Amino acid sequence: MTVQKGTAVDAAWSSRLEVTKVICTFESDGQVFYGVVAEAPDPLVWDWPDDRQLLWVYDDEKSVKVWQECVERPRPSNPAWASCLQSIVGCYENDGGNVSYAVRWNGYACPTWEAEEDMSNYSHLLAEHDRACKCRGRS
Repeated sequence: MTVQKGTAVDAAWSSRLEVTKVICTFESDGQVFYGVVAEAPDPLVWDWPDDRQLLWVYDDEKSVKVWQECVERPRPSNPAWASCLQSIVGCYENDGGNVSYAVRWNGYACPTWEAEEDMSNYSHLLAEHDRACKCRGRS
């Protein structure tokens, strides 16, 4: 199954979640993960503060599902995780100007989305990513 705009996503919290934009892809151990913007088309059945969310999804050959790690995910704001942050593999800027980075962690199959303000301790990785970034129209 191809993950693209309009693809339905299986999620425990919504029966009607769909991809509105594919931001980036990442492959790990033969599994392809898609960093996407997804929304619930019917906001009345949903209680997110925003109807659009950044997610990582994958195709399990039956349907497209939201990725969930089986262990606690890393937090960039926690100094104990600093040595686990491997690289930044993508970014997304929403309509309000808020930036999130797709962060690859050692020992984790799938990247996570992290807010720009939580990445302030990793300026060297941000600068490296931003030099090569085509995601946000930077030169």
